[in-house]
Amino acid sequence: CAHMLDMVSRAEKSVVLSVLDLECLNLRKLAKAKGPRRKILVIPESEELDPSLSSLEGWRVWQTKSPTTLALIDKSEILVGGSEASDAALAVVSKDESYLQLYRDYLGPILTKNRKGVAKA
Repeated sequence: CAHMLDMVSRAEKSVVLSVLDLECLNLRKLAKAKGPRRKILVIPESEELDPSLSSLEGWRVWQTKSPTTLALIDKSEILVGGSEASDAALAVVSKDESYLQLYRDYLGPILTKNRKGVAKA
């Protein structure tokens, strides 16, 4: 999650973050992200939104039953991880076009299709 926050700080136009557990993100640091105009946070589905999400001004929050570990900034850098929590989490960070195409063709449509309770923080 630390690398995700670094990616957010470098984003200029857009950022998409998807996490398995909201607690891995420092929401105070995330709330300070002013650069990107389009900011989306995908979190696990729950009955009620975590009250701390209200600090994320300008962020759209999507809930889904099956989030993955994912970050995408400016359609130029992607972090892809797993879809289950693990003590030995592994993620791939790349600027390679084939990984970016994976998001556009497969991962992005799945996130969009399975989202629920789109809320603007």
